[in-house]
Amino acid sequence: MSKILITHWPLFASVVILCVTTGVISTLLILRENGHLVYALDDPYIQMAMAKNFALHGVWGITRFGFTSASSSPSWTFLIAISYAVLGVSERSPFYLSLLFGALVLGVAYSVLRWYKLSPKLTFRTLLVLLFFTPLPLLICIGSEHPLHAALTILLVFLAARLLSEESPSTARRDLILLLAISPILTVVRYEGMFLILVIRALFLLRGQWLTGVAVGMAGFSSILLYGAIGLVKGWSLLPSSILLKGSFPRYTDVGTTFNSMFGPAYTNVKMGPHLVVLVLGSLFLALYVSDKRKALWDSRQVMTAIFVAIAWRTFSSARSPCSSGTRLTSLPSG
Repeated sequence: MSKILITHWPLFASVVILCVTTGVISTLLILRENGHLVYALDDPYIQMAMAKNFALHGVWGITRFGFTSASSSPSWTFLIAISYAVLGVSERSPFYLSLLFGALVLGVAYSVLRWYKLSPKLTFRTLLVLLFFTPLPLLICIGSEHPLHAALTILLVFLAARLLSEESPSTARRDLILLLAISPILTVVRYEGMFLILVIRALFLLRGQWLTGVAVGMAGFSSILLYGAIGLVKGWSLLPSSILLKGSFPRYTDVGTTFNSMFGPAYTNVKMGPHLVVLVLGSLFLALYVSDKRKALWDSRQVMTAIFVAIAWRTFSSARSPCSSGTRLTSLPSG
């Protein structure tokens, strides 16, 4: 055990720091709210209500009287339901699940950094940057699916990049199996995962790996279509109500409207989230710096940068601000 701790000390140290930091923040929040753990967004309360009814009454809905597809993260809601069925209904279940998957984010990132043979000190510093600048402790205190989504996203991007770069032939078969297994999970953790699937699929097609590209696309969208089919059978819509309410479609009625639909949201989001622009520019700078030493177009690091920039542009071009925090519905039951 001591040998493992010494070998992997960057991971264990960063997880300890995550737990301590999150513990301090959550304690301050509980003291502020007279002993209650209160989440800042409405999402955990919707998910807890659905999880409670599913665990206690076998009904997937915000009430026990009928099916309602009100959560854009079905798999996260299902995880909360499992915790309720095993441990009982508690408002703290989403928090502990988020903490668990927050540690998983660090674990996945650590595995990726070790594969690139970074020194332990640099690995530890990178994990600290990930921990505090994401910031993981605050995401955990929100009590939603974000840490799980982040862990799956990092893993999926790395697996896709390693397959596209062909840098690890010995693990190619295992990487492909994991990629196809994780893709359908990612998209029902957060529906935004479908854009990542589309980007990865496009890169495989561009690389000439048509069969893999089609397989990734089918795997990623299979879970969404399956959940949508269940909703249709139950008299609901193909997509959850939260997606339908928050989504928007571009309009092309005239030149001005078309231009505003294409570039207006991006301009607004760039103004509201300049730090994200800095992050994208920093990633491009690092990619160019690395490319001076390694000319391979399909280098795994270049592939991951390309995926990140594509997803960042999708975020900027969305009608919803990447910095929006949402609104909490205190009237929903938390169990």
